[in-house]
Amino acid sequence: MTRRHPNHRLAALLSEAGWTAAALAREVNALGATQGLPLRYSRNSVSHWLNGSQPRAPIPALAAQALGRRIGRSLTPEDTGLARLTPLQAATAADPPSLRTDPLRHLILLTRSDADPIRRSALYRSVYAPAPAAPWPARPATPPSSQRSGRPATSADVHTLTCVLNAFAHLAAGNGGIHARTALATYLTDDTGPLLNRPAPRSVQRDLFTRTAHLTFLLATMTDDAGYHHLAHRYFTAVLGLARQACHRTTYAITLRAMSVQALRLGHPHHAAALAAAAVATAPRNATPGVKTFLLIQHARTSAHGQHPRQARALMHEAERHHDPTPTSRDLFAYYSQASLDYQRAATFHAMRQHTDALTALEASAHHRPADERRPLALTHALLAELHLTYGHLDIACTHWHRFLSLYPHLHSTRANQALTRLSQDLHPHSRYPAARTALQRAHSLSPAGGPG
Repeated sequence: MTRRHPNHRLAALLSEAGWTAAALAREVNALGATQGLPLRYSRNSVSHWLNGSQPRAPIPALAAQALGRRIGRSLTPEDTGLARLTPLQAATAADPPSLRTDPLRHLILLTRSDADPIRRSALYRSVYAPAPAAPWPARPATPPSSQRSGRPATSADVHTLTCVLNAFAHLAAGNGGIHARTALATYLTDDTGPLLNRPAPRSVQRDLFTRTAHLTFLLATMTDDAGYHHLAHRYFTAVLGLARQACHRTTYAITLRAMSVQALRLGHPHHAAALAAAAVATAPRNATPGVKTFLLIQHARTSAHGQHPRQARALMHEAERHHDPTPTSRDLFAYYSQASLDYQRAATFHAMRQHTDALTALEASAHHRPADERRPLALTHALLAELHLTYGHLDIACTHWHRFLSLYPHLHSTRANQALTRLSQDLHPHSRYPAARTALQRAHSLSPAGGPG
């Protein structure tokens, strides 16, 4: 039997943080909740850790993140004495240097591991931790010239990637990020990787890298919706590298904005605000109205969370001014729908505690949302239900919960699963009220046996 030794590193960090064992347990549980992990650690659990017990992943990483926040410096799981990473875990815990020099090779290694049922486990167990993104470089790289023989890539191959992008985007909006996610990872590995290694004119090569970046961006958003937030962050970071190779500044800015959304949802408002501001600063002057609106409204939302209401309103008005209600192009990375803008406006109003305006914007979002975009429509109704219940409108809340439940069976989405859990929690105190009881019974009949994350 291996003899356990007291964890002096963890004890020293607790002392430096001024925390009790119970305080660390609470923070680990809270961080886990932001990533969909129902943790129930207590003072006794931390006492076992101090005596030499080592919890399973991702608890060491969560403890390092909690203590690092408190102390004000970055900590690794090893710093806490709670983990000794294996070589495989070390390889998948952070982006290797190859990301900057060869982002395509790094992407293929990442998607290949993601598509492998054995190798993906380490990627899935890792937890999200905010990390600063590099600014747009003064001299972006260009796609490497391929030395391989074979049929040269053409604009027809770019069109093929665009068709695949639209197909997967439609699946994700209609059915959630879990559905067909690994199929997209496999496609990037088996089809896109070899395509980008074929000889091609420089302009075609740049277009291929841009569309590959867009496919990877979509994979990142699907991975985030599946509950694998660390892996999603890795994919977003890969998109930044591909955008540099393609010299596509707009894609770089859009990706920073997406990373800001993820950081804000996972409880890192200051990091989210920095990313949102960087996204706006990075966008080229000739960005489409849709892109400008997309970036500005997220900057407004993070400003509202940062208790800067005047700045938030100014940015929101600027976003509304740039919005084009009748765009000539519906390109996924140039167009921003009215429904999406209204949803973000509602979130901004809610952060500023302007409840009536938030509800009005959410109702407008639901009205403008196409019926085949079931995932965003379901999440809109879930948020409407939660806000109405907060404001004491139980009957209206139940109506929106039923609309959410009618869409839920189509979805394979961790965020939808979390909304279903919140439904049960929110309506349980009202279970004697007939409308609430009916919604609870319907939710119970749809509750999945287990989640993917």
